[in-house]
Amino acid sequence: MRIESLQKRIITAGLDGGLLFYSRDIFYYTGTAQPAWLAVRPDDYFLFIRSGFNFASQEVCIEQTKMGQERKIEKIFANFFQTSKKIGIQMDILPANQYLKIKQIFKQGEFTDISPLILEQRKIKEPQEVKKIKQACQAVHAGHEAVLEALTAGITELELAAAIENAQRLAGHEGAFFSGCRIFSCPEARSHPGLIFLKLAEYSIH
Repeated sequence: MRIESLQKRIITAGLDGGLLFYSRDIFYYTGTAQPAWLAVRPDDYFLFIRSGFNFASQEVCIEQTKMGQERKIEKIFANFFQTSKKIGIQMDILPANQYLKIKQIFKQGEFTDISPLILEQRKIKEPQEVKKIKQACQAVHAGHEAVLEALTAGITELELAAAIENAQRLAGHEGAFFSGCRIFSCPEARSHPGLIFLKLAEYSIH
């Protein structure tokens, strides 16, 4: 279990616990990206949902008993980190005002950056992750293949976008993609969103 691995890293680092808030990391450990705090101790963990609890309860891959609805950081520290002294927080992305608030709440504690522990764990891909990455690459590649088939001088951006999205969706992609076009700087082009006629040298797909 990913959280168990994080707990072992927390112990090795000499921490009493860790508090995560970044949505991508919350998703990595729990299966939901709803706004939340993930509080972890060496012997326990709990997911405090800030909003979207009903959605989160349907998405999580952790036990339902390990999650609850709570927005106030004060209560999280009072209920989960009562005896903790050294807490790891995501200092590289935590807003300054939030950090100052946490320090004010947890005056007796010492804070350190837990992000290196998380990144070290996340860079080691599990077999299932490798499989999903390959599937994602194949879906994106399907969109690129569609560009080669559909892109001709005079095609509209809307037509090309439809061809790319169709190919990606058929390959399992959610369909969203980013396109960059230099002629967007042209006032005439901007006045006709979705109906821009493209020149081959002026388009790029990412």
